[in-house]
Amino acid sequence: MKKSIPVSNLKHTWPEQLTVRLTSLRHWAEPAWATLCGVLASGYLTPKLGEQGQLQLALLLTLVNLGWGTLWAILSSTNWKQSLTLWQNWDSSIPLPTLPYARADSPAWLISRRLGELLQWWREAVWPELAPAIVALLAALVLSLVLSIYLGADILLLTIAALALMELGIRNNDEQGNPHPQWDSLIAITLPWITGHTTFTSPPPPHSIGLALAFAIARASTWRPGSRTSLLPAIAAQTLAAAMLIVLQHPLAAGCLLLLVIPQLLLWPHVREQDTEIYAKYTWPWLTAAMGITAWAIRGQ
Repeated sequence: MKKSIPVSNLKHTWPEQLTVRLTSLRHWAEPAWATLCGVLASGYLTPKLGEQGQLQLALLLTLVNLGWGTLWAILSSTNWKQSLTLWQNWDSSIPLPTLPYARADSPAWLISRRLGELLQWWREAVWPELAPAIVALLAALVLSLVLSIYLGADILLLTIAALALMELGIRNNDEQGNPHPQWDSLIAITLPWITGHTTFTSPPPPHSIGLALAFAIARASTWRPGSRTSLLPAIAAQTLAAAMLIVLQHPLAAGCLLLLVIPQLLLWPHVREQDTEIYAKYTWPWLTAAMGITAWAIRGQ
């Protein structure tokens, strides 16, 4: 019989990754701002917002940040693959009572044995290492579902869509376990924008979704730029957003977006592999301003 792999000898880096993400101001600010931009684009965010609207907005921000944000941070920063790899070769089992008259190697005996292996694997390889992540994950999931049900069927469907995107996103993590910028931006920018728009009016029109996708692409390109060439999609996406505003008859807002691109171009000489975080830090305010201007320009349209 093979011996189970000693879990204590395996190194885990996920607590550090999770702590870094959850303590990052940008991790919480980006989805919240994208949500507010979606609400603004819907035309509902006005000084006349009533008490019911304020409650909905507060619950929506709670859903996007504490619900989806926590779920995504845990799913994308936890080393789930390591425990699943252990299960493939797991051969230690908890003795369980078999069904009466079940012979050795019978289906009932095999089911009892595999169930015992599953329980032993959970007790030795999963729960001791991942208990905090699992508890927090379940709490965030329950919070997300409860708030989604309260906010309506459309938001519940968007929550299910968010979970599907998260599952696809963690399958494309890099070798260090970090989420891919494109998936991270879809969950942090595009989905909150759509949800903010949907909560107060109806699903956003195609041009609003297109603008949200453009800003997600721009954000993803500035998140981990490896070279100046890799930043071209960020500039192109914001230029495309400006072109869409011209088509929608908002030339002044389009001009503002193009002006906001200039400071980002001036930072290009500083783009080196060791300066990626610095570049993302200094370009984010300009991208944030561009999102707000765009949402204001298309409000109610």
